[in-house]
Amino acid sequence: DDASVIFPIGRIRKICKLDPDVKGMSKESTLLITKATELFCTKLGKECVTMAQMQNRRKLMPEDVVEVCSIRERFMFLKPDLVDLRKAQMEDLHMKEKENGKDG
Repeated sequence: DDASVIFPIGRIRKICKLDPDVKGMSKESTLLITKATELFCTKLGKECVTMAQMQNRRKLMPEDVVEVCSIRERFMFLKPDLVDLRKAQMEDLHMKEKENGKDG
């Protein structure tokens, strides 16, 4: 049932079709992938909240996601991608700091 999912099914279908091996998808398979994605994100989010609470914080930080993916075995497959993402974010931050330093 389309009403039982939160993520937009059409967007999930487009993401799946980015894979060149995917020729077509049934409505049922798209719905199943959408629901599985939602469950995965919920589980990851809860783990991140727990990590923040352990550090006496109420605000989630990108570092919480990286830490969860480093500690929890079920999420370790994400760690290399998150490390690359974090490096890119840090490089962007340094570039912005340099630009702001030149302006001041």
